[in-house]
Amino acid sequence: MTSKLHIAIVGSGVAGSALASTLLKYANQDAFEIDVYEAAAEIDDVGAGVTIYGRSFDIIAALGEELKDELERVGDISQSLIFDFMRMDGKEGSGKVVSSRALGAGCSFHRADFRRAFLTKSLQTAPNLRMHFSKRLASFTRDTTKTEFPISMTFRDGTTAVADVLLGCDGVRSPIRHGMLDIAATELEQPELRKLGPAWFSGWVTHRSIIPMEDLDAEWARMAPDAGPHRLHTESCLYSGKNAHIISYALRHEKEVNIGVFALEPSAMGKAELPLERWVKHCGPEPVLELLEGWEPEVLAMARPVKEYQKWYIHVSGPLPTYVHDQIALLGDAAHSMTPHNGAGANQALEDAYLLGRVLASPLVTRDTIPLALKAYDTVRRPRGNAAHSKSFDTGSLCNLTTPDGRDDMDAVAAMLKDNTRLWFVLGKVEDDVQEALSILSASVKAAEASGASRDGAGTPTVAKTVLEASVVPGLVA
Repeated sequence: MTSKLHIAIVGSGVAGSALASTLLKYANQDAFEIDVYEAAAEIDDVGAGVTIYGRSFDIIAALGEELKDELERVGDISQSLIFDFMRMDGKEGSGKVVSSRALGAGCSFHRADFRRAFLTKSLQTAPNLRMHFSKRLASFTRDTTKTEFPISMTFRDGTTAVADVLLGCDGVRSPIRHGMLDIAATELEQPELRKLGPAWFSGWVTHRSIIPMEDLDAEWARMAPDAGPHRLHTESCLYSGKNAHIISYALRHEKEVNIGVFALEPSAMGKAELPLERWVKHCGPEPVLELLEGWEPEVLAMARPVKEYQKWYIHVSGPLPTYVHDQIALLGDAAHSMTPHNGAGANQALEDAYLLGRVLASPLVTRDTIPLALKAYDTVRRPRGNAAHSKSFDTGSLCNLTTPDGRDDMDAVAAMLKDNTRLWFVLGKVEDDVQEALSILSASVKAAEASGASRDGAGTPTVAKTVLEASVVPGLVA
């Protein structure tokens, strides 16, 4: 039997790249072989900005000074991120800062720069980490008769691979989520789990673009020649109106501006697929300029220089009753793809990756105890991930200046927005969650040893079956 555990990470986004980095920092490198499978041909500039802050930002420091230095080189790290919430739709009260929050230390990056910072150094220095591009997963199977390499993967190019544990960081469409829930539905005799595989349309559409800061500056100088520098040079902003809201902040040392314009299209909400539409398509600036007609000059100075947007129909999944099944786990958008209104998606993915990486790095993890390790991850991370998923919907309505009871009360909206972000910004420390998961793993291993857990006729550890059944929480399956 091969002594090293073979870990397959499918997807190299925020979750996949951070998971690989965490394993390389904390695990015994003689104990693991790590393969990262990426569907794209390279790490390109597709995507938008990402902001990491609050408790999630502590992970950046925990992973080492080299990573932090690289992120500081390509992005914007601040010891005091400022986020302004403003009504800007030209209606009563428009143009004023409703609330300004100091978010503490944090960082904003282009998503591609973030991934490169995590992976480039690791690939240069870690002989047990291999990166595979152009590997889009077609299917996988799990053979319960095998102690070693029970996971077999087939990619669309016809190649195959095997692993001891399969970690799905493969996004909102996640073939691994579909496959894991299908396997769980069969083995646990809960066919309703299969309904949770497909993503569904959230009702929200966002137009995303990144423009040069100099284009914003030129338009702002033309529209407001005596106003001084645009606010986005120093602060991140939530610009809100009754029909839309905009999240915007500087990227790449104030050389670029990230723009996300959000609006509701409720007619198709809940559908697994939008008829006749791609999830992402390109469009010109006209729909956004029409949407923002009558808004404040500060917003229009940002919108007018845009030549092209990516129009995203925001799809989500879940909430799931489990992120794990036996030797399979889901992280990031594969586990809890959510609307982006709380800015929590990337932060939650980073926390998933860091906690699971720390748990898998434990010397207690063997082929027999992998299900226990994944269960410990699920026990700690799923409640927080699912809560962030739920809160993100509430925040979307608040960003469009509507309280749950329908009031147009800016002070109430600001207070509710602050409360909705407390989940990951204030409450607890990531390291406390890590220690809780490690304690759960330790107790589970001791309990398994005390009960003399043995393999049944099918070759699956009896203790693992107990774990899997406990992962499915009654009442949460829709």
